[in-house]
Amino acid sequence: MDPLNGSSADPNRSGDELIDPFNSIGPPPIKYSGLLFISIPMITILGNLLVIISVLRFKALQSAINFLILGLAVADLLVALFVMPYAVYVHVSKQ
Repeated sequence: MDPLNGSSADPNRSGDELIDPFNSIGPPPIKYSGLLFISIPMITILGNLLVIISVLRFKALQSAINFLILGLAVADLLVALFVMPYAVYVHVSKQ
């Protein structure tokens, strides 16, 4: 019996090791849903940037209705930049 930890342990093993049957050696498993969910903000950012650039660059697209659409694209771009990545992080890190 080992007097330090009160158990009869193998003398070749250190006392710092804990046996965890769910912890395997190697890279962590890939969460494929996270890979899918990270593509959604990227596509949203790309699409909104295309709308913003198109309305600002081409004179024919600068109408009152298109400026309303421009405002929606800016708001959606901000959501895609700040909210969606955090939501993906929360989903992927959830156990």
